[in-house]
Formats: sequence, structure tokens, C-alpha cells
Amino acid sequence: MLYYITYSCIYLLSLLPLPVLYFISDVFAFILYYIIRYRRDVVRKNLLNSFPEKKLSEIIQIEKKFYRFFVQWIVETLKLCSISKNELAKRCQFSDSFKEIFQKNYSQNKNIVALMGHFGNWEWAGAAFNLYFPQKLYVVYHPLSNKTFDKIMKKIRSRMGTQLLPMNAAPKFMLSQQHQSNVFAFIADQSPSLQNSFWTKFLNQYTAVYYGPEKITQKINAIPVTVIVYPVKYKKGYYFIDAKKIQINEKIEYPIMTQFMKDLEQSIKEYPEFWLWSHKRWKLSKEKI
Repeated sequence: MLYYITYSCIYLLSLLPLPVLYFISDVFAFILYYIIRYRRDVVRKNLLNSFPEKKLSEIIQIEKKFYRFFVQWIVETLKLCSISKNELAKRCQFSDSFKEIFQKNYSQNKNIVALMGHFGNWEWAGAAFNLYFPQKLYVVYHPLSNKTFDKIMKKIRSRMGTQLLPMNAAPKFMLSQQHQSNVFAFIADQSPSLQNSFWTKFLNQYTAVYYGPEKITQKINAIPVTVIVYPVKYKKGYYFIDAKKIQINEKIEYPIMTQFMKDLEQSIKEYPEFWLWSHKRWKLSKEKI
């Protein structure tokens, strides 16, 4: 019963026009930043450690922009309940490089592992992919501890055709699909456990990186690709999705994830307000360990 009530409320909210939802999101971002002060200490610490060269005034400006985009991302995700395919396709454009990589490997019957970060609106990018490309898209995810919200998010994320793979079931399923032409997407910048990670320098800090996507990419002989979802500046609610094939440097122990983190870092430095700074990304500290 709780699921039906909650989803019905979210669906009704999603029916509001996007300009109205964006007005609501700006108001709530103000409340979240100035009154609730949601994870202000986490965001400030992450930004200061990542950009030691910036003045405090610059950090605060990035901070405020981040909160506005963070709430914008929330309402856009909820909008997936009812947004039309035409509207979503209009708002998500894929680069020529993206089209070339994904169309070429589909014709050659090869799997692709798409590595993404918490940057831009990865939810809209995944949903829009199904409108442009013939491959099946499988998104590897961690089920939410709250069963009601986990069920709601699965319904929202799968509405346009995306298939969801729980993390613990993903390797076995992916191995069974070795000779298909699927796309397996990982949000690959999450904080890992110590035993399943390696260390690299990322945003001026030693950072633990989950190596699971690299291992499974090698096992199924898939094509590793970095995917970045760029918000179109001065055009709220529009995104440009780019892709870059990862070249394997055999001199590096984990070349796929190392290159992905470098690609993501470059995008964050260019557009810092569009990354998820409220995430406790540096829970593991190499210095403390």
C-alpha cells in the first residue's frame, strides 16, 4: 500500500511542466542549503580538498551551484515517471563520437561496458539511450535498503526500456552474455570496500577505486568506454552525452579504471558544480590506513 501511495504522489508531481518543477527545485535548493544545511560540511570538505588552489569565495560559489543542480537532478529523475519519449529525446543529444562507438560495436556484435560517474544527469542519459540505439542497456546498481523506494526507483529507471542488474548478480549474468551485443553501464565512481579496490590520485587526493568493472570487462572481452553526461550551460534541462573508448595501457595495473577516473576528473575540473559532492567519496583514507 505504501508503494502505491508514494508512487502515485511522485507521478502526479511529475505531471507538472518542467519550468514549474525547476522553480520548485530552486526554492527547495535554497531551503536545503541555507536552512536544512544538508551535508554542507561534507560538500565543503570535499571541495576544499579537491581544489586547494581556489579561494574560499570560489568554493562557496561552486557549492551553491551544486545544490541548485542537485535538486534539479532530483526533480528531473522524478519527471521520468511521465516525460514523453519525444521530449526526452529532444533534451538528450548524443555526440558523433558516441554514435560511432556504439553503432560500430553493435554491428560487430560486441559488448560494451560503459563507465559513468555521478556527473550531469546520468538517469536521463540512460533512459534516452534506449530511444536512439538498438542494444539492450543493462545498468548495474546497488538495491536500496528501503524496499518501497527501491521498487519505485526500479520502475522509474526501467520505464524507457533499461534493464536493471543488482550488483551481486551482475558478473554471472554478464558472463552468460559474452557473445551478444549489449551495453552494461556502471556508475563507477562510488566509494568501494578496501578489499575490492586499488589506489589512484583523483582530484588532488589518494582515492580508493573499485576494480570490479575492469575485471568483468576483461572476462567478457567487452569494449570499455567512458561516458560523460554534460549539462548544456544556459539551457536548463538539456544534456550532451559524449563517449570515449578507453585505450589499454598494459604498463598500468588497472588501465581501464585509471583512465576512466582521469576522464571523469577532467570533466569535473571543467564543470565542478555538476558532480555529486554530497557523496562521502573519501570514506577510505590511504593516509589513515
